[in-house]
Amino acid sequence: MEGIRRSINGVCLMTGTVIGVGLFGLPYVAARAGFLPTVMHILVLSGVGFLSAAMYAEVVATYPQRMRLPGYVGASLGPHWRRLAIFSNTVGLFGALAAYVMVGGNFLAGMLQPVFGGPAWLYVGAYYVIGMAVIWAGQRTVVGMEVALLLVFFLIMAWLVARLSPFVRWEQWGGVGWGSLLLPYGVALFSIWGVSIVPDVVDEVGARYRRRLPWVLAASTVLAALTYILFTAVVLGVSGAQTSPESVAGLRVRLTSTGVAALYAFGLITTFTSFISLGALLQKVFWFDLKRTKRMALAAVAAVPAVFIFAPPTAFIAVIGLTGALALGVDAYLILRVYRRLRGQPRIITAVPKFMDALFPALLAAGIAAELGSLTVEWLRH
Repeated sequence: MEGIRRSINGVCLMTGTVIGVGLFGLPYVAARAGFLPTVMHILVLSGVGFLSAAMYAEVVATYPQRMRLPGYVGASLGPHWRRLAIFSNTVGLFGALAAYVMVGGNFLAGMLQPVFGGPAWLYVGAYYVIGMAVIWAGQRTVVGMEVALLLVFFLIMAWLVARLSPFVRWEQWGGVGWGSLLLPYGVALFSIWGVSIVPDVVDEVGARYRRRLPWVLAASTVLAALTYILFTAVVLGVSGAQTSPESVAGLRVRLTSTGVAALYAFGLITTFTSFISLGALLQKVFWFDLKRTKRMALAAVAAVPAVFIFAPPTAFIAVIGLTGALALGVDAYLILRVYRRLRGQPRIITAVPKFMDALFPALLAAGIAAELGSLTVEWLRH
């Protein structure tokens, strides 16, 4: 029973971190690129995400000292690679936290502003402050909240899907936007990426049950991918080409006031679980790898997201697209390099084929180029 409980906690921690603000960006890019191309991006990049997480889990389990990605890269590849890892890891996590503040805070505003009034930035600030307080409370609080909030998340999602299904027009799934065909890449990679939380998942599962880690990671990846595809299908079927960047605006007209409140609660839970998990992770990067005190680490984590309290929520598409393509693509390559440096046979996962050494970086480099090109095209159009 202990192993089952730990495995479930690991799945909840990983899934709750993976399913975040990207959920609300995918329908928007699907409305421009097409539903099927977006699904293909999700499926292919889910494989990349799982493989990266599995390799990283092997690295974490091999090293006796608990570190984060920059620490493992430095110990394995040297100080120059460590600096690159620090840059990509912190940029990726800061980009994620900024997106969560922009979108999650505005979900809180949408839910409470009609009742209490006041400017939207006040609610965005409240979201930010509460999240930082939970991060300061520590890892056990984060895990406990992930399990509870993930259950509420799926209950609300099931209700929303049932409520919106009668308004879905399946013909809106068709068509391919050839000019935006590669636009979903960065958003999809950002959406499915959960590698950063792997050290915490390894600790949660425990050394005694580490053989279960591949199943925990696989279950989390599959659950997240299916959630993204289902939500994208419903939102695109309801809103079509008018899908808004945060996906919510086009759904409100189909719901009662209670349904709108549930929709905002759904968005709030989705973003908040990831915000606290990734914020706690970034704090540990500053704490463990950069050797800052716990207070200084929290101050560093809090600094950048605070700037985005006043940013327009629609900016999050560009933020997560660039973050996914650039920072997370570099992280994936570094994980592959560190994994190859491990001595002996892997103890947890099946050995990664050698051809991935060329395919992996080629795929990620092509994705970075595609994302930059697609964002440039979208910018010129507007």
